[in-house]
Amino acid sequence: MNTTSTKNSWDLNGTDLACVFPDATVGKFDLEVLFPDFTKFNEVQALVVAYGVKQKLSDSCARPKDAKLTFKEAAEQMADTFQMLASGKFTSGTRAGAISYKRKIEAAKESATPAELKVLKKLGLIS
Repeated sequence: MNTTSTKNSWDLNGTDLACVFPDATVGKFDLEVLFPDFTKFNEVQALVVAYGVKQKLSDSCARPKDAKLTFKEAAEQMADTFQMLASGKFTSGTRAGAISYKRKIEAAKESATPAELKVLKKLGLIS
């Protein structure tokens, strides 16, 4: 039985949020970069902020099972996401393999029968 952990652990030390991967790769993120008044937050505020940032960074590494990131790649992805947040953006606007709602409507429109087009118009999805 393999008992090697495949999960990373998180630690908040002062303003530093650290992610430690099972192979000892570490990602370190200074929350004061995102929240200059972080040191003035009470404990609950600090933990809520840390949890939100942790969740955003973790979510940025989500991939299908057959395309999982290595620990090093995940740390790099988290660093890129943190820099994106620090630059004032919450999302990059691109999602690997994702199709925008607008593109889905266009694709449906292209392959729709006249009756289906009528339904799409009635629903207000196309004009």
